[in-house]
Amino acid sequence: MNESPIPQIDVNVRIAKLEKEHNLLKKYLVKLKRQVEKLTEKINGESRESDEGASNQIPELNTQIPEKVNYFSDEELQVERILLLVGFYADDETIEKPAISAEELVQRYNKGERDFSGLNLAGINLSGANLSGGNFIDTNLQQANLSSADLTNCDFSDANLISADLTKANLRTAKLLQTNLSRANLSKANLIGANLTAANLSNTNLTEANLEANLTAADLSEANLKRATFGRVNLSGAILRKTNLVGVVLQRNLAGVDLSEAKLCGATLCVSKLNEANLSLADLRGVNFTQANLEKANFKGANLGGAIFDQAKLTGAIMPDGTIHE
Repeated sequence: MNESPIPQIDVNVRIAKLEKEHNLLKKYLVKLKRQVEKLTEKINGESRESDEGASNQIPELNTQIPEKVNYFSDEELQVERILLLVGFYADDETIEKPAISAEELVQRYNKGERDFSGLNLAGINLSGANLSGGNFIDTNLQQANLSSADLTNCDFSDANLISADLTKANLRTAKLLQTNLSRANLSKANLIGANLTAANLSNTNLTEANLEANLTAADLSEANLKRATFGRVNLSGAILRKTNLVGVVLQRNLAGVDLSEAKLCGATLCVSKLNEANLSLADLRGVNFTQANLEKANFKGANLGGAIFDQAKLTGAIMPDGTIHE
């Protein structure tokens, strides 16, 4: 009797699939770890409040030493369950060996492959590589070297680019929606037309970068944007807390933006819309606010030494001393 031939299994495809599933699980567990931290803080806070309340309301109980009994709330039980799942997998700083080498990835790209989504490429060295149009959605590129790489029109949405080197990288029209670029180096990078909506750019080096991009709701807290070019940047809802914006020219719509504790010495903000913006404790020495809309902006505690307010609108603004401008 003739047996039907055993179909050939594409091992590489299966490995890639397993790798993607592993990365998805790891990402999920990282989120669980963050939930644990938040729940723990909440439990500790409620516990302190409960102890203080009991002490104030029933002082006579202080003289008694009842037998200690531990009761677990629903939140504490939830924490215990999550901790069992998280384990050592939840360490998002762990750098694992890349699933494929840089040489293999470039070879596959040159043969026409473009989908590298979900792979673990942490620490990979792709400096100067041409990867334009590549799909890196949900890919782990933590600490990867992508300096001077051509990443035009690539999709890095939901990717992990923590501490990656993107110096002088060409990211023109790239998609970086909700991408984690925390502590990455993007100095002199070209981001013209890139979409960084809700991206994490905290503590990122963006000195001399071209940021004529969509940065809606992006987190740029403590980022270094010194000498960066903004052009027609969209910063609606962005967080710029403690950001270094020394000497920049930023004449855009910044209404409601958080610029608290930011460094803006010598910056040009002429005709900018800064109504209801938070500029509290910011260093605004020498800033040019000529014809800017600063209505209801918060300047409490800010340093306004040498700032220029010619024809600026300040109605309802909170001044450094806490008074309201009429």
